[in-house]
Amino acid sequence: MSQRGARILGSVFVFAFALLGIGQCGYKKIQTFQSLENVEADIVRQFPSADAMIPEGLALYQETSQSVTLIDARSAEEYQVSRLEGALNLNEVEEILDFLESRSDSNDPVVIYGALGYRAAELAQEMDDRGVSNLSHLKGGIFRWVNEGREVVDGNGYVTDWVHPYNKLWGRLLDKKHRLTLKESE
Repeated sequence: MSQRGARILGSVFVFAFALLGIGQCGYKKIQTFQSLENVEADIVRQFPSADAMIPEGLALYQETSQSVTLIDARSAEEYQVSRLEGALNLNEVEEILDFLESRSDSNDPVVIYGALGYRAAELAQEMDDRGVSNLSHLKGGIFRWVNEGREVVDGNGYVTDWVHPYNKLWGRLLDKKHRLTLKESE
């Protein structure tokens, strides 16, 4: 075999192994999104120092009228479709820190949530790294919250059944009766 032929054959093998690696990585990502439990386990692996609060725990705080500050880490568009009642829409580290420093009830727990929990866990871990205490993220995010039958409100404060699915892949983890239909481009 010529030197050129050997280089081409070597390149084909490298390309084939690269495709195999990309395929496996893609498969793992798809496998992660097969269930909310898989996503939650992935979040724990990626953000090990981020404290999580289960939805039942947050609901208990609310039922007993204990004060808790809710921060919705999703986009303004997602926040307008629905949110946990009383939640503030803050999704940048610095704006959250500014808010936390300005509040008078600094001993109240703070719960950050997102769609599934990735954004919230990342923010919670960042807050933990900066020494902020008494802060956690909502395990399973707003998806788990509504999938378990808890209420959310829309941009006008009215109870709604709809939740923005973030995208079509993540939206599969949201019960269909709660999933807002996205445009084809989303």
